[in-house]
Amino acid sequence: MAKERDIDKIFNDYDIFMASMGLGISKERSVPKPSTFGKQTNESNQLAKELDKSSFKRENFMQCYRKIVLAMYDKNNVLMIQNGLDANDMLGLKTSSTYSKLTKTDYCHITSKLFRNKEIFQLFLSVLEPEVRKVFDAMVWQETLTEEEVLRETGVDIIFQVEKKSYNNKTYFEKEFRKEFMLFVVETQSEYHYNSGQYLKNFFIETPIELRRVVKEYYEKPLHYDFIPLTEIPKTDYISSNEADIFATLPNLINYYQQGNIKTSSSGKVMSNTLGKLRKTLNINELYSEKDAKDLPYLKSYLLASLVVSQDKPKKDETFLGVLKSYLDVTYVKKYHSHLHLLTHLKGGHNLYQVQGVESTFFEVIKMLPNNEWISTQNFLCIFSNYYLTAL
Repeated sequence: MAKERDIDKIFNDYDIFMASMGLGISKERSVPKPSTFGKQTNESNQLAKELDKSSFKRENFMQCYRKIVLAMYDKNNVLMIQNGLDANDMLGLKTSSTYSKLTKTDYCHITSKLFRNKEIFQLFLSVLEPEVRKVFDAMVWQETLTEEEVLRETGVDIIFQVEKKSYNNKTYFEKEFRKEFMLFVVETQSEYHYNSGQYLKNFFIETPIELRRVVKEYYEKPLHYDFIPLTEIPKTDYISSNEADIFATLPNLINYYQQGNIKTSSSGKVMSNTLGKLRKTLNINELYSEKDAKDLPYLKSYLLASLVVSQDKPKKDETFLGVLKSYLDVTYVKKYHSHLHLLTHLKGGHNLYQVQGVESTFFEVIKMLPNNEWISTQNFLCIFSNYYLTAL
């Protein structure tokens, strides 16, 4: 004889089935109604709020995450219910008239529940197709990857080729994105190909940084996320040591700024037509020669000038040591963003988001460097990325 809870489950499954068919159900039993999802609870969910403001898109949820939620419920409905997703929610996700009305707040709220603890996250991973799981694991530790980089790092091809004909009847192949990988945010870039006479797409994928910050806690940290000194130093074309040179330049640069010789735009950006005279007057030894890097002949001058103008002009009675201490202890960490000044011709930097904390994190990672050891650039970038995710 069936246990009482088994009978309840039979009736519950039957009710859901009948409701999905639009048929009447016995009055003695309640009918699961399509869920209102995000409106069904008042709990504060930080990840949901962050995803709502992130690059996470509707197509990511509709084409992938919605199906993943349903598969997770089929595999372990008890765990899903424990984490706030029940039969009513599943009915809503199967009913197009309901899920088509979901707002971004709604579907971000649903998605966030899949990552609220390690147990449900393991269930999430278990329903992913093997190739999707492989790429997802890799993207936890990556910012953005092109289709070629994904193939090189994971062995998984996220695109397929479609044969097409050009206007002059020439055959060419156009890349299309595989829909099963739509759980990633996908961006495209068009490039003109002379052979086909067509603009063909290149694909880039990323996992929203807000999501990466949470799920990385469920993974073991890769080996290269600790500093590993190089045992063999590769051939280096360029070596630069600027510490002493910068400290020698700063007093003259601050005086130069105090005299009103550094012109800035309305947004506070150092004007490029100021840099040539500045470099010559202060005899600044640049990082690159104009011959080696035509786009970066004034990079060092620009970085230093940008630091100096990010603070109000010093008062005449202030000592240089006091001014320098203020720059290093306050301005550099809290007001200066070197990543916005590395490309002197970059416009629209004020429109960037997620830039707070970059400089302070960079400073913290610098302090962790081992003494008198060589570290690979990739090693440094991996550690910076990991610490920046934590700092956000």
